[in-house]
Amino acid sequence: FATTEPHKVPATILSRCQRFDFKRITSKRIMALLTELCQSEGIQIDDESLRMIANKADGSIRDSESILDQIIAFAGKDIKAADTASLLGIIGQELFFQVTDLITAGNVQGCIELVQEIFSEGYDFNEFLIGLSDHLRNFLVAKSTGVSDELDVAEDHAQQYLAKVNDFEIEDLLRLIKIASDGENLIRRSSNARLHLEVALIKMIKMNKSVQLSDLLS
Repeated sequence: FATTEPHKVPATILSRCQRFDFKRITSKRIMALLTELCQSEGIQIDDESLRMIANKADGSIRDSESILDQIIAFAGKDIKAADTASLLGIIGQELFFQVTDLITAGNVQGCIELVQEIFSEGYDFNEFLIGLSDHLRNFLVAKSTGVSDELDVAEDHAQQYLAKVNDFEIEDLLRLIKIASDGENLIRRSSNARLHLEVALIKMIKMNKSVQLSDLLS
C-alpha cells in the first residue's frame, strides 16, 4: 500500500513491509527527460515551456508527461511559451516584476490599475499571490547568495533578479512574503477576493523599509 503519512503506520505493519520512500524529482531533471521525449517524438518545444511544465508538475514525472500531452493536443508539434502559459493559466514573470517595480516606486495608483488588469485577464487572485510569493523568494535567494544558480527561472529573468536585488533588504523581503501569505489565507476564506488582493498590494507599497541598527544609531 501507499501512504503520505508513514509516521502513522503501526510498527507491527512496518516490520512486515519493505519500505520505499519516493521523492520529488528536480525541475531540471524533469526538463531533461521531457527534452529527450520531445526529441524522440519530433516535437519542437522551447525551454520556457519545459520550465513551466516542470514547475507545474511539482516533482512528478507522470504529471509532467500528462501536461505535455495536453499541450501537444492544444498546440501541435511546435510548442511556444505563449501556448503553454495560456493552456496552464500561468501568469507571466514580467507581471510579478511589475509588482516589485510598483513597490519600489511607492505607486499605489499603479497597484489599483494592476489589480484591474489581473481581474480583466481572468487570473486567479490566489494563484497570483502564490506566484508573487515565489517571485519574492527568488529575490530573497538572489540577495542572500549573490548568484542566480539556485533560481529556477529563464536566464533573462535571472539577470533581472540580480540587477534589481539591491532594491530590497532581506528583512523587507521577509515582511513582503508574510503579507502575500496572509493575503492568500484571507482570499481563500473571503467572498471579496479582489479587495484582499488590493489591500495586500497596498500594504506592500506603503510598508516602511527596514533600517539597519548601525544606520539608526549614526
